[in-house]
Amino acid sequence: MGALTSKPYMFISRSWELESIESIDFFDSFGSNIKVDIRGKEILRVLPKILESLNEEWISDKIRFSYDSLKKQRLDVPLIKFLFKKNFYFESKKFFPSTWEKFFMIIKDFFKLFSFSFVIGNFVDFYTLYTLKKFIIKKNPFLLKLPVFVEKNFFNDFRFNFLSPDFKNFLSCDLFIFICVNLRLESPILNLRIRKNILQKKIKSFGVGCGFGFNFDFINLGFSLKNLLFFFEGKHKLSFNFLKSKKPFIVIGSYFLKKKDFFFFNKFFLFFFKKFNYLMISYLSLRVSDSSVFELNLNNNKIFDNFLKIDNQKNFLWVLDFDDFSFCSNFYKFSLYQGHHGDKIALKSNFILPACAPLEKNAIFINFEGRYQKSKLCSVPPLNSREDWKVLSILSIYLDLDLGFYDLFLLHKDIENYLGGFFLNIVFDKFKFFLNFTYFYKFNNFVFFPINYNYYLSDSFSKFSVVMALASKRFFNLSFNFKKKN
Repeated sequence: MGALTSKPYMFISRSWELESIESIDFFDSFGSNIKVDIRGKEILRVLPKILESLNEEWISDKIRFSYDSLKKQRLDVPLIKFLFKKNFYFESKKFFPSTWEKFFMIIKDFFKLFSFSFVIGNFVDFYTLYTLKKFIIKKNPFLLKLPVFVEKNFFNDFRFNFLSPDFKNFLSCDLFIFICVNLRLESPILNLRIRKNILQKKIKSFGVGCGFGFNFDFINLGFSLKNLLFFFEGKHKLSFNFLKSKKPFIVIGSYFLKKKDFFFFNKFFLFFFKKFNYLMISYLSLRVSDSSVFELNLNNNKIFDNFLKIDNQKNFLWVLDFDDFSFCSNFYKFSLYQGHHGDKIALKSNFILPACAPLEKNAIFINFEGRYQKSKLCSVPPLNSREDWKVLSILSIYLDLDLGFYDLFLLHKDIENYLGGFFLNIVFDKFKFFLNFTYFYKFNNFVFFPINYNYYLSDSFSKFSVVMALASKRFFNLSFNFKKKN
């Protein structure tokens, strides 16, 4: 058998013509290490970077083939739906090209008249989130919580509530429990590593609300809350497997994290498992930005909900690379979309700002186990595109707000002061903080459903990839690893 060659890369270039840049996979919270091969300013292929402690020699199909979307339907100039005549702004139904200077002058007036709130998207990096937090606090220092929307419900005063600090030791686990997770879609590389461990050591695995899309054997306990509680309380006929295990590994899916009563489940897990000296809970997320959001304590959806209840004529929504938010015209007067590709949300907005894609900027992301990972610039962005954090930084100058940094060096210094040492190995809090208390649990009786979505076209980046569109057309209708009958 000959060498396995990437079809999009076939007959394109020779290996000695390429320059390699190390970066990370930004399509999920696992943060696989990758190597991007470029020639000049063009990305020609993406390969895995071997890292035994994380992704070994594997990467997902998304990051390997979706880079062609960098050339498709990019936002390359600021657009506004306003006409300026005789010192007045008139709202229009069409977009007009603008300059960055003109945009900042207009948005400066809007900040005087409207209440702003922010929506965090999939690929927002740590630099942007940190700048956003400082921007909001400087703008209104009396806010106890920030008007920022995310999709998860976490109590994030302690890092073990939203991170998986002991993942490096997961090879020693003797039992796997999956709760409301579609592992092959939500984290393909984690699925591969767990499958390898289960097959080699013949470890038993159980699932609640997980469907039948797994590529290894597991025992399905059911789809209801009752099945889950019975199993943990020892009332299920298979509970003895759990009770005799010494190192259980629990994987919780992203759909489960969106439940309003997940906060009580989280406390329930930590309190119930006090008999274990070793406990590992892995919270999966489809968004690489979630860990950074929780690290900076930006998830305050109640404040955002209160914002929507205010007089809608005074609301302004700033959307940072979010493409799944169901907008309602009754909740806001104006909106702004800041992203790299045009989408339905961009068409509904009053302002559109072109941003750099994740492969077009130097950035920092935090993966699901708390690693600070560097994403490096691999491709040149469109001429008028700007990094998200720089837009907020320049806007602060127009609003006479002193953030304390206007370039990357000063930003790093500010983050070092905030974190008490940047890129250091952060020591995780122990579970003893929660285990000394008794809690009253309020659970809603509901049925678990694992997330099921079009994996290849699930975000604003991959939607514009030709290769991902072909993959979606071919594989989206496959179930149980074989084709559906006509």
